[in-house]
Amino acid sequence: MKTRLSLIALMASASIAQAHVSIAPTHATGAAPAQTLQLGLSVGHGCDGAATDRIETRLPQGVHDPMPAAVAGWTATVTQDGDTRRVIWTGGPLDAHAHATFAFDVTLAADLAPDAALRFDTRQTCGAQTIDWAGGDGDHPAPVLQLAQGSAASGNTHGASDHGHANMGQGEHAHADMQGHDKSGHATDMAAEPKTPDPMAMAPVQHGDLTLSSGFARATLPNAPVAGAFLTITNGGDVTDRLISVETPAAARAEIHEMAMQGDVMVMRPLAEGIAIAPGAVLQLAPGGYHLMLMDLAGPLIQGEMLDITLNFERAGPVALSLPIGAPNAGTMAHDHMAPMHDNGHATAQHEGH
Repeated sequence: MKTRLSLIALMASASIAQAHVSIAPTHATGAAPAQTLQLGLSVGHGCDGAATDRIETRLPQGVHDPMPAAVAGWTATVTQDGDTRRVIWTGGPLDAHAHATFAFDVTLAADLAPDAALRFDTRQTCGAQTIDWAGGDGDHPAPVLQLAQGSAASGNTHGASDHGHANMGQGEHAHADMQGHDKSGHATDMAAEPKTPDPMAMAPVQHGDLTLSSGFARATLPNAPVAGAFLTITNGGDVTDRLISVETPAAARAEIHEMAMQGDVMVMRPLAEGIAIAPGAVLQLAPGGYHLMLMDLAGPLIQGEMLDITLNFERAGPVALSLPIGAPNAGTMAHDHMAPMHDNGHATAQHEGH
């Protein structure tokens, strides 16, 4: 069984983030084969003053199962051609002087060397201009994730920075090392394992004829614009109800989304009319299917904390919940929403931006 390691970290230097397309973290201590890592491509400038409208990164050999996070205003696509996998974001555009992080999960192959240097050759497109961030030298080096041997169990898992803060390109600073932080922003002792909420530990909430259970949200990279939340809703009544909207102080807006296949393309789309729940039916909001999408986050969702959220139903009315925030890939099953990826053909997964 695969073990999973969430590596949520930032760039070590603001100057590097501004000068190059970089990857966060740049180093991963204790990362082992068959683990899942959360990465982020940091784009801090355009192409000679032109805005960025496409980012394409090629996964190195031994890196599989890419799962890109949604970015507001962008469409994320995963393509596979033989052994070559690419993650592509199109849309925006991102202003030449603005900063954005494009997050995605990957899984390391079981036979990958634990001290491998993983090069993510990346093409940045700005209208008619392109910059190829490829190779190890020159003015446009490829983003590189350097694995390093070490004990993940000891909590010795870092990105490139041990300074506690990193600049995200828009004057915002966030704690970026793997120290814990309490709700007031103060560092806490990380001698023990960080708390990982169990999604199944959420006590069921009865709201009229509806039972809400197994709720959780996923932690996010610092400066990530979106997050996902999930739960199960059971209608024990004898009339149909409808989940019509969702709201949370953690995000400027929240929507009900569906992920479904359209041919060989997995498309995520908002459901403006919500979701009907028939009498006796069970609605599962889970990774890879129906889910709640939180956009324009007020700040990162931190593993171990709680997310306050309100669900509005057509008949039952509003209900306020506190969802535990789990790991960035909490609730992920094998291949999650990347099920359409096949080794013997061409397939894509796509997110419709807003």
